[in-house]
Amino acid sequence: MSKKPKKQDKNVDSNGIKSKRRRKRSSKTLINPEIILSSEFETGNGKDFKEYDTDIYGFYPERDPGELYSGQPFYFKFSVKNRLLRPTDIKKITVTAIADYDKIWKGWTSSLNIKLWKYLPNGIIQHLNPRRVKPTRQSIGINLKVSPQESYKISNLLVIPYSDMKDMLLNYHGANPNTTELTKIGVSALENEIYSLRILPKNQSQNYAEKPLILVSGTPQSNEFGDYAALNILSLYLDEGPKYWENLAESFRLEFIFFQNPDGIVEGKNMVNSEGENIFFGFKKHAEECPKECKKIWEHIEKDPPQLYLE
Repeated sequence: MSKKPKKQDKNVDSNGIKSKRRRKRSSKTLINPEIILSSEFETGNGKDFKEYDTDIYGFYPERDPGELYSGQPFYFKFSVKNRLLRPTDIKKITVTAIADYDKIWKGWTSSLNIKLWKYLPNGIIQHLNPRRVKPTRQSIGINLKVSPQESYKISNLLVIPYSDMKDMLLNYHGANPNTTELTKIGVSALENEIYSLRILPKNQSQNYAEKPLILVSGTPQSNEFGDYAALNILSLYLDEGPKYWENLAESFRLEFIFFQNPDGIVEGKNMVNSEGENIFFGFKKHAEECPKECKKIWEHIEKDPPQLYLE
């Protein structure tokens, strides 16, 4: 009885030399000799990056796992880098974000003026020229010009990294240690912090604690810019100076809550946290089964309920 031939090892060449196994490339990064496209960074969202033709690329926004809510399912954010070195090696490419299911959110219809954001490495954020954006029923085509060694990020929503916003908050508190009170409300599953910051006037009246509380917060919808907006409101308020604070303190108290869904921001999610729980709708439940982040914030709020809430 003849023996079956041994199965050829794919990693052994014709000379019998075993080669190293190739590492499987992530679907969230595409690398070729000229261009790198990726979503593997904080707040990044995109998968299955592919090259279809010369300077023609495409990818799919990554949908929240288990989330069927269709209000904002098409958030994406990716980076592009020109790997070439010569000054004349300017790349003009088209990158298309493609919806991967039938029910297309109306925000992608060609009748709307879709605005995209361009994030530069120096922290400057710009609107991408609308003439470079070509929306259809199921896709958004983006025409980009990338100089040699240039890199930047593109997104259809204004999303600031959690680490950057946390640094902003800590810096505001550090610059005003006597007039702000910073409290860590809790942490997420990935150990990212949720914060409260209160304004403390220097000359508090005896009944200050009884004055109405106004609560300002970002949003649990992590792909939106609520936390960044709240940080800018806080910055404008602090810039007005102590006299302004004292005048307002005669009528009410002021508190800010930041980062209701920090893991969602970090992971580039739309509305869910790192456990796949919908934080936005979780706040309505107000029960034992509500997400961890919601529960911690409710516990904090109930200690001193606000008279007015501004999201």
